[in-house]
Amino acid sequence: MSYFSCLFIVFCVFCFSDARLPNFEISHASTRIDSSRFANMSKPDLGFLWDTLRIGSWNIMGMPWMPFRSLAISKIFTQNLDVIQLIEVWSPEDQATVIAAGKAKGYKYHHVPQVHNGANGCDFSDNTTKQYSEYFLYCLINQVLPGPINTQQVVQPFPYPMNMSCGEVAIGLSLASAGGQLCLSCLLNAMQELPNGESAYGALQVCGALQGKKYTNGGQNGQLILSRYPITDVQETPFETFLFNRVNVFATINNFRIGFGHFAYNVLADYGPFGPYQYGATQIDHAKDMVSKNPDIILGDFNSGLNYQPEGYNYTLLNGYADLIQPQIVDTWCPEDHLSFQPCINAGSYSAGIDHIMIKNSWKIWGSNARLFNTKPLMSDHVGVAATVRKLSFTKGSKLPEKFLEHKIV
Repeated sequence: MSYFSCLFIVFCVFCFSDARLPNFEISHASTRIDSSRFANMSKPDLGFLWDTLRIGSWNIMGMPWMPFRSLAISKIFTQNLDVIQLIEVWSPEDQATVIAAGKAKGYKYHHVPQVHNGANGCDFSDNTTKQYSEYFLYCLINQVLPGPINTQQVVQPFPYPMNMSCGEVAIGLSLASAGGQLCLSCLLNAMQELPNGESAYGALQVCGALQGKKYTNGGQNGQLILSRYPITDVQETPFETFLFNRVNVFATINNFRIGFGHFAYNVLADYGPFGPYQYGATQIDHAKDMVSKNPDIILGDFNSGLNYQPEGYNYTLLNGYADLIQPQIVDTWCPEDHLSFQPCINAGSYSAGIDHIMIKNSWKIWGSNARLFNTKPLMSDHVGVAATVRKLSFTKGSKLPEKFLEHKIV
């Protein structure tokens, strides 16, 4: 889940398919297939080959000021995965550390390039926008309860969250005008680059002069893809979004076409009737792009699931994909045993199942050994998700065995 939501969630807390795969044996957070059905098909004389990937995704919660980053980075390669999608690896230093560690273990990598942020700012000729902006900065700089916050870290303050009063002003600014959310993102991004405290008022000058940035963390996307196999035919779909640079990434790895994502979500939809006013793309836009590209596998942090803003998630289920991780709800963001973890407390102490590995509903593609990983020790608000995916490939003149042809896929 993207970070600025955590600030709004704290405010909220204080205020106020039909898709199926054949014969799955499902047990809570684990999905498995009866491997005996592969037995005859694996014999070389039948002319069948399987391409196999052990694949996983993990949002490491890598804001540069988070004290858990080093521990999380040390746990990235513990699962012996062929392909690892890392999310929220924000700082260039952390990116370099992970890439170097991956290279030492034989991993290739793809990193989404930093984008040019372009001009962003606030229209202070609108008096309401100006007043909300001034009071928002005043509120942050002078916050006392539940504790002071560093104005460089407002995107995800730690250890104390933004308080109710400041959160209310942030929502007011978002709704003050058509450009309210862009103004809010400009102020947040400008504060990241100004000294903590009174100097944060300088964000008013930066954004009033339309010299601010649209995306936080210098425009970094935060996705880092590591693979033991070559990463080829890379395509990227950028999105116009609120606060964070969001990109869908598509690549071919070991004969699998894979879509990697960290979906934008509807910040304002968490607060009743304001959802239609959300700026930019949301989960449904990411999901439609994913499905239109027809990959074999879609994975990542969807910021959407059975128990949180389900539209984007449901769209993939209704358009030819099945979820290996969550045939039923499995919380992957702030699950129950993470609710005492300070970042989850700051976010409102609730859970959501929003990380997924989805495979195309095809008799050629099978999934097994779906699982969670890096659940302990507590080092991120997300746990990792992983699975083994197999894809049937053919040699010339091969024929399907009768046992397989007799099986009816529902």
